[in-house]
This record gives sequence, structure tokens and C-alpha cells, in this order.
Amino acid sequence: KEEKEKCFCNRDFEEKDVRKLVKLLKGSETIWEGQALKGGKRAECNISDKSFGTLTKELNNAIKKYKINTCAQKMHFLAQVCEETGTFSLSEETKSDFISSQSIYKGRGILQLTGVKIDPKDTKSRYDKPGPYKDYADYKDDQNIVKKPEVVANNVQYAIDSGSWIWSVNKKMTNNPKSEAITKWGKETLGKSLNELAIYEDKYLELISVLLNGRNKNTGMPNGWATRQMNYNLLKTG
Repeated sequence: KEEKEKCFCNRDFEEKDVRKLVKLLKGSETIWEGQALKGGKRAECNISDKSFGTLTKELNNAIKKYKINTCAQKMHFLAQVCEETGTFSLSEETKSDFISSQSIYKGRGILQLTGVKIDPKDTKSRYDKPGPYKDYADYKDDQNIVKKPEVVANNVQYAIDSGSWIWSVNKKMTNNPKSEAITKWGKETLGKSLNELAIYEDKYLELISVLLNGRNKNTGMPNGWATRQMNYNLLKTG
């Protein structure tokens, strides 16, 4: 009975669970507080509702809608979300030296919905083509997402729903059985979404991280790997 009560397969989070999650990963029960920057400046978070109650409600809605059902799927999903948002500190990419952060379709939402470059061959080209923003707008039947992309960061429902859409619908392993990626990772990964890969528990944490945010050229590991791995392990044991 005790083990069943601890398991989150096919059941909602309560607000107390989300508070515990945030405190476990961040050290304090604070959300959407923004981020301190160099030089004493601060990046503010402009999300519409900063309450734990709304965060819990929208997470539960998205988890059911996008079939993020098992404990393994939820651990993977939340580990990645908390790396991308600083454990629910920010809902959009802060302006920095990265070209994406200076773009019209910069990273927004809990898994950083990001546009595509005007010129893919130019390293200095901005992400000013909607790309995935248009795909998500079509999925939601709401072209306002393309016209006013800030809604993905400012509206808490869109921020969470967009990330869940990336997780279960948008980001997938290649469906080419002859690709190098399939040769490396195995045929069972063929064409699977991040959510489907998460079912395999620890096995594809690195792959999920790479598919979501690319591989670091210097380390050879996924971008933000240490944090993603730490988040996953904390959620698994904590």
C-alpha cells in the first residue's frame, strides 16, 4: 500500500507534490521568480499566473492530454523541463550572446519552443522564421502564436502545453532505419517521440537530451548534460 501511494503512474500531482519537487531541485519553494544576471541585473519572468495552484493544474492537464503517464515518463519530462526553465524560474530564453535569444522566435515555454534560422548556413543568422511556432500554431489552430509569439512565454497554459507538445508530438527520433543514429541507438528507438523513449527508464536519457537540445561540440555530451542528469537522478531517488 505504501509503495502504491508513492507511485505517480496514471495519477495527478497535488500542489504539495509540485512544491516538494521544486524544493528538491531548487532548494526553495519559489517559482517564476526570474533570474539574477551578471552586473546586478535581473531577468524578470512575465508569465501570467505565478501560483503553485495554476502550475499544478496545467501540468496535470498537459500530462493527461499528451499521455505522459508513467513515473519514468514524468521523471524524464520534468528533469528536462527543470533544466530548460531553471526549475520553473523563467518561461523564456533570456537575452545573451546566443543568437537565438536575440531573435523574434526565441526559446519560449517550458521546453523552449524555438524558431529556425533565416539562413541555416550563416552562424550569425537569427531565428526569425517561425518553424516549430507555425507547427504548434497549426496544432492548436491558433495563428496568434505566430503573430504574437510572446504568448507562449506569458500565458501559463501555452507555456506548459507547448512544452508537452514538443515532448510527445514534435521532437522525435529519425524514422530512417539506415541512419547513423539508429545504428548507434538501436531499432527500438526508430521514429519514437521523447515521451515514448522515456518509457525505457534510464536507457535513453542521453538520447532524449540530445534530441531536445543538441550535443555540445566541446564535451561531446548533450548541452546542459550535468543538470539534466542531476535532475533525473534527484527525481528518481527523491
